[in-house]
Amino acid sequence: MAEFIGDGQVLNGQEVIARVRYVVRVDQPFVDAAHTKGRGSVPGIPRVTCELIGLPSMPTSREQLTLVMEDGRRLNFFVADGAGHVRVTSRISAPEH
Repeated sequence: MAEFIGDGQVLNGQEVIARVRYVVRVDQPFVDAAHTKGRGSVPGIPRVTCELIGLPSMPTSREQLTLVMEDGRRLNFFVADGAGHVRVTSRISAPEH
């Protein structure tokens, strides 16, 4: 598991709509798989979760927002409910230059 903690910005398009504290976790599950030499564990699809502290209350929306982390990496998400829970919609992307 990898964990990234820091201060970042939430963008709606190019507009900064909030400055937040974030905790992003990447879990790498392993799955059993059969192959030509028997069975073994192989990496499954990574699961990315995100907690945002300081995100203003906003209604559930299908509008995609972007977290820009301290090092410039980005993570897209939707607001899942009025309590500020988010649903991640992308992998962590490299910083834009």
